[in-house]
Amino acid sequence: ALLFNFAGGTVPQTAGTVLTRMGSAAVVLGLLCVGASISRPEGAHAAKLLGWMTVVKLFVTPLGALAIGWAMGLPLLERQVLLLFGALPSASSAYVLTVRMGGDGRLVALATSAGTVLSAFTIPVWLTIGSHL
Repeated sequence: ALLFNFAGGTVPQTAGTVLTRMGSAAVVLGLLCVGASISRPEGAHAAKLLGWMTVVKLFVTPLGALAIGWAMGLPLLERQVLLLFGALPSASSAYVLTVRMGGDGRLVALATSAGTVLSAFTIPVWLTIGSHL
């Protein structure tokens, strides 16, 4: 595909439409799979692990992104972009990969969903911090 693009080739309209719709459907199916497998974690160990994963993803990772941005001497815009990417919740594809590799899909589904809901509150905070760098 890369060589085709560099050679100046164009994808026919019909094929482009089909591929675009398939890509859109894949995202929706991934989210449906995550939502369908959400269940309450069993035991205190799972709840602690879920809490730990959420704290690391939504708080520790953005702090690490800030530190890396400062250490590398990145300009303001690049530091803000790095911070934003660090503050984003886990992708729904993590669930699909976990299930395919034999992991605990229910825990990952719950962690992904909890992280997505909580990131609605944490991302604005990180964006505010990022605008004052």
